[in-house]
Amino acid sequence: MSKIENIANELDKCDKETLKNVANAFARLQRWVVVPYDQLYNNKHQSVQTVEEVKTSFKVVLSGYDASKKINLIRVVREITGFGLIESKAAVEKSPTIIKENISNDDAEKIKKYLEESGGTVDIQ
Repeated sequence: MSKIENIANELDKCDKETLKNVANAFARLQRWVVVPYDQLYNNKHQSVQTVEEVKTSFKVVLSGYDASKKINLIRVVREITGFGLIESKAAVEKSPTIIKENISNDDAEKIKKYLEESGGTVDIQ
């Protein structure tokens, strides 16, 4: 039996006031918990479930563009990817196209903002 299951069994034995105190303490601790309570526990069985991995790498996908800003967008794609002019033009015209892969969420958000300012429609996956 895991430590969590032992704690759950002990909580089953507690009175109402103790459970209220535990609930309040848990609410305060939740801001540090990465995985929401609902993903950890199955409410029917009070058993621990497997936790999904936290996604750490993202990709930026150019899914469309504003035709009036195409030239500027090609310049920005070229700057971000390091592609030549022809490859950058093809990447913009063949959208959806992966612009960057295996990057952090912060970097993905920065690139998304930059591409959107240049007339692109962007998704982060």
